[in-house]
Amino acid sequence: MKKLIMLSFIVLCCNAIYAQCWQSISTKSDFNIAQKNDGTLWAWGFNADTSLGDGTETNRNIPVEISTDTDWPIISTGGLFTLALKSDGSLWAWGSNIFGQLGDGTYASETVPVEIDSTADWEIISAGDIHSLGIKKDGTLWGWGSNSSGAIGVPGYANITTPHQVGVDSNWLAISAGREFSLGLKKDGTLWAWGQNLAGELGIGATAFIDTPMQVGADVNWASISAGGTHSLAIKTDGTLWAWGSNSFGEFGNGTTTSSNVPIQVGTATNWKIAVAANEEFSIAIKTDSTLWGWGNNNYGQLGDTSTFNETTPVLITVYSNYQSVKTGAYHSMALRSDGTLWAAGYNIYGQVGDGNNDSSSTIQVAVSCWPAAVTNLHPAESVSFYPNPFSQKATIKFENDNHQKYQLQVYNVMGQKVIDIGNITDNSFTIDRSGLNAGVYFYKLQNEAGIVGSGKVVVD
Repeated sequence: MKKLIMLSFIVLCCNAIYAQCWQSISTKSDFNIAQKNDGTLWAWGFNADTSLGDGTETNRNIPVEISTDTDWPIISTGGLFTLALKSDGSLWAWGSNIFGQLGDGTYASETVPVEIDSTADWEIISAGDIHSLGIKKDGTLWGWGSNSSGAIGVPGYANITTPHQVGVDSNWLAISAGREFSLGLKKDGTLWAWGQNLAGELGIGATAFIDTPMQVGADVNWASISAGGTHSLAIKTDGTLWAWGSNSFGEFGNGTTTSSNVPIQVGTATNWKIAVAANEEFSIAIKTDSTLWGWGNNNYGQLGDTSTFNETTPVLITVYSNYQSVKTGAYHSMALRSDGTLWAAGYNIYGQVGDGNNDSSSTIQVAVSCWPAAVTNLHPAESVSFYPNPFSQKATIKFENDNHQKYQLQVYNVMGQKVIDIGNITDNSFTIDRSGLNAGVYFYKLQNEAGIVGSGKVVVD
């Protein structure tokens, strides 16, 4: 039996109080857009073509606020652009627009969120690599952007720069825009697909491109869908998981690397809740017990299992069991837990993990993007040492204090709660023990009257 490797994701921690932690996350490429519980919108990672929406083209390795508005219930990131709905049903977009994927009638990119359609009748959106899909409140399906592979679902393979209705049906329930193909569910439980099909990612039993929606099989019990780069995942109402398309890296999770152009069941489990097919040949999923699983390509550690070995069957990623949503980027993964903490693993060259550096890692690390309010930024300082780190019994803090000023040490847990507060420190070295501290991640801040002289992350094991 394969040994399970636990606790491997990178945690992006909360703000001063629980209510300021993360509420939702979206990623598909090398950047992320997320919303805090106060409704504000934040972004980090790759920022080519102003994909972050912060008015610049500067990559960000910590989240930056891009909108103080607090009514963004739905966010969907694409290749280098983002779609968003406000609570009034209006459609907004920003980022790259070279294929008209923003839907504003132009090919000009937008550096900040702009309103695309104020008709207030949008209900669901999905951004692909270079095309967009939307469902309106009346159940009609719409598409725009690149249609060179038929991904919009409108005959003709020509790009469309404003939302265009796909067919005449008004019973669409869900959509998922992949690299250059699309999946859709209707209210009768049927599954539909259209667009690029080189690897059989449409699941229709052939590899021909389709420029209008075509039903996949005859089953009427499909519950959720996810279109990736060249493979697809779907869950049926009975909790079974299905996959099709390319399987070169084991992204199906069925123990093989054999591809299929029709849906095949992944194992025999009937407790799958959420499954996401990544653009780059891997899959992440959550079961009904809220545990997190991953399989497929793992070249940058994006599965989070502390290795860079590919997995052809689902591997339990962490011992925690309170995951509520998961998203996949190009080579990184993001998972949101019910306590508002955001966890990440994988490729980080553009800062897409959000931990303040650009180091990729497949092992557990701690990254901070939603800080305790009192520790607004890390202040690494060579003159301050906290060792050993991790520590199991006692740790020593050593720093320069030639003038015997008074210092204060504060330590916070991941929920922003202060767990240690020591004042009037005049020595330049002192020891703390782990009394009252559970194993986990904490943040320390050392300051004097002039301000913070050092702060950082510390692990109690």
